Amino acid sequence: MIILLDTNISLDFLLKREPFFEPVNKILVMVKNNEIEACITASSVTDIYFIMRKYKTQKERILMLTEYLKLVDIISTTKVDVLRALKMKSADFEDAVVFQSAKRKKVDYIITRDKMGFADKAIKTVSPEEFLRIIKKEI
Repeated sequence: MIILLDTNISLDFLLKREPFFEPVNKILVMVKNNEIEACITASSVTDIYFIMRKYKTQKERILMLTEYLKLVDIISTTKVDVLRALKMKSADFEDAVVFQSAKRKKVDYIITRDKMGFADKAIKTVSPEEFLRIIKKEI
């Protein structure tokens, strides 16, 4: 099973944001134990680095992202992904691009706290808590 972690979810984990950290941490323990595979988009990495500058030094950001990237894969965004995202005419173009990249990667779930940005139901879009309930039923 492959999941894509939206930027907000990665930030919840890296910055230990409450009350969101614990469910995301449980998911990443599953990733660490090779029970599931997780990925983020390349643009998510730059967004995370930029947002974290408000909270962490450059040295801390580099160390944290280096460790995080040992857990998650980075998926690319292609020209085709962008063109398909444009055709979606989504109110949230950034999420449309993420969705198209995830679709090409054959992601099973997008984990996010911003489900409105992912209106297309071709990939199940769930919160961390919803994902944990789903995965518990499958085990």
